[in-house]
Amino acid sequence: MLWRPPRPAPRLPTTVLAAVAFLLGCGVPAVRRGLDPALGDATAVAALLVAVAVALAPARGWIVCAALLLGLARAPQRPPAVVFATRPVVLDGRCLAWQPLPEGGIRGWLDTLCSPDGRALDREERRLAFTSPQSDAVPALGATLRVAGVLVATPAGTRLERACWLARSGGATPVSVVTRWRHALRLHLQARLPAGESALACSLVLGDPLSDQEELAEAYRRLGLLHILAVSGMHLWLYDVLLRRLLPRRLAALRWPALLLAALLSGGEAPVMRALSAVLLRDGMAARGRRVSAWTLWAAALWVEVALVPPRPADIGLLLSYAATAGLIAAPAARTSAWLRRVLQPSLAAFAATAPWMHALQGTVEPWTVLLTPLLAPLFPLRLALYALACTPLGGVCNPVLHAVRAAEGAVLGVAERLPGSPWAMPQVPTAAVAAAAAAVLMTLTGTWPRAPAARATGAVLALALLVLPAPRRPGLVVLPVGHGLAAVIAGDRESFAFDLGSADLRPRRLLDAVLLPELARRHWPLPAQGATSHPDSDHTNALQLLEERHGLRRLAAGPGQTLDLPELRPLAARLVGVRPALDADRNGSGMVLELRGPRFRAVLLGDQYGHALRQLTAVLEPGPLDVLLLPHHGLTTDGLPELLDHLRPRMVWAACGRNDWPLPAAAVAARRGIALRTTLEGPLALP
Repeated sequence: MLWRPPRPAPRLPTTVLAAVAFLLGCGVPAVRRGLDPALGDATAVAALLVAVAVALAPARGWIVCAALLLGLARAPQRPPAVVFATRPVVLDGRCLAWQPLPEGGIRGWLDTLCSPDGRALDREERRLAFTSPQSDAVPALGATLRVAGVLVATPAGTRLERACWLARSGGATPVSVVTRWRHALRLHLQARLPAGESALACSLVLGDPLSDQEELAEAYRRLGLLHILAVSGMHLWLYDVLLRRLLPRRLAALRWPALLLAALLSGGEAPVMRALSAVLLRDGMAARGRRVSAWTLWAAALWVEVALVPPRPADIGLLLSYAATAGLIAAPAARTSAWLRRVLQPSLAAFAATAPWMHALQGTVEPWTVLLTPLLAPLFPLRLALYALACTPLGGVCNPVLHAVRAAEGAVLGVAERLPGSPWAMPQVPTAAVAAAAAAVLMTLTGTWPRAPAARATGAVLALALLVLPAPRRPGLVVLPVGHGLAAVIAGDRESFAFDLGSADLRPRRLLDAVLLPELARRHWPLPAQGATSHPDSDHTNALQLLEERHGLRRLAAGPGQTLDLPELRPLAARLVGVRPALDADRNGSGMVLELRGPRFRAVLLGDQYGHALRQLTAVLEPGPLDVLLLPHHGLTTDGLPELLDHLRPRMVWAACGRNDWPLPAAAVAARRGIALRTTLEGPLALP
């Protein structure tokens, strides 16, 4: 049978193509650490010039080009290096909301920030999240407070920790009615529900962020299912479906006030408002007797958001939301299909549409979300019904049901986490290959894939081959920013090697999933197959143990006074050097040192050695010059360091440290010798 080419797809409206161009323009820089600020300003000017050209002579190509440039202008900019990430502050602010924490204390938000002398610190709408150990004297809603605390700046944003109320600097300022409703509902849910379930209820109904300590949220995050727990447009669509089916015809007019109330209670988050705008456009056109295509609704929601939301960088949530919705629109399951296909095909389409973005961001894909999303998503309406019941006099009967739901949910997630490919770590594979495989899946679901068996087999083999073939990579060294700890990865032509992988500030799973894998994906390095630890302290080893359990990493060791070559890292010449401590019980003084030589650099990585161990290395390591020396004990020790610096003569020293380690005692030792210092507070440190 001869293969017949598929019928050409209908011509997409210009607004849809422009929306795709906008998402590509802001999405690619978003998953690549942001856009250079100078380039962002240039694209904003170029977008304005092209927009003028479009106004003078409208054309499809110019409109798409303008949308692409607008997306580049809205892309997040590459953040500057931040050395001092914390500082004590005293400021005035209005208490916008607060909630008790299960571990004690409260968490809340301040706005209308200003210094004690009345100078505004930022825009009036600026909000600052805070945590406070004080729970006995909570502030009144809208009260203006003078607060002392530690201002912490991280890539995820700025927050105030260990906040304490010094005094009330003024009277209470009225807050909006919606804010009072949200606060009252938050306190009511926390009073009626168990601690873990109340936090989840506030997240689903009010859009409050879930604590990183919440085990259920962490399990959902690891499996790529956090969209089920975080308030999103999917939830508003479910509200719409439920109201359409539950409200009788004479009360159908109440659907829109109910949807608007749900959107306001959720805090007016962007995912909810974009879904609300799409529903409004659909119903408005239907009332006029006109039918709007799903693609037009998709593009209209984006342009409404771009036009009405104040200019701000596009985040990964926007990209994943629109990509998943595009997958659902592109590959809907026919109503005549078998029930299993009607359940799984939308989930598979959304997974295929978001997989390239997730891989570019963190080097993994989560294939089990295809099965888990339709399995766990029905728990959302069940939980909503139980939360509503908890707010009535019959609320006591819902707690046992919620416990049973959480137990069953935990069992399913526990089984899923033990399955192979959960998640599927593939940082060495180019994102373009993942995108090609995802396109093949979508083409199959939409029926545009060739129907001839030979053509299908050839396409499937090519798609799988792209996933197996590694991307070109450059051998080198990178020290990751993990706070107080050490995590270094060395990559050769074929394999990579981990020298320490631990942190006192990050949990092991967080270190692997949010720090290690994204950095490997950016460099197209494979997961380390082997590793070694400088010494057995947990801030150097806890994530390495998890990597052993997950991916079978093999740990190597060199005994005191011994060396071990690492030929797997060619063309780099690497060796482990065992250090003999002054005392056998000295954990920091023992362990290993890594010496690395490349075509154009030489580096030495130390653990927590000090004193006798460092002086011993002057007899073991060849004299300098040296390109990079990783300072011992996070830059906190100086015993024996001057002798080692004079012996190795490094051009630069690095320190793997946390924000609470600064200022570093070793910095002055290096400065007296004119040696430059860099720390992981600036971000990853890499050679070459």
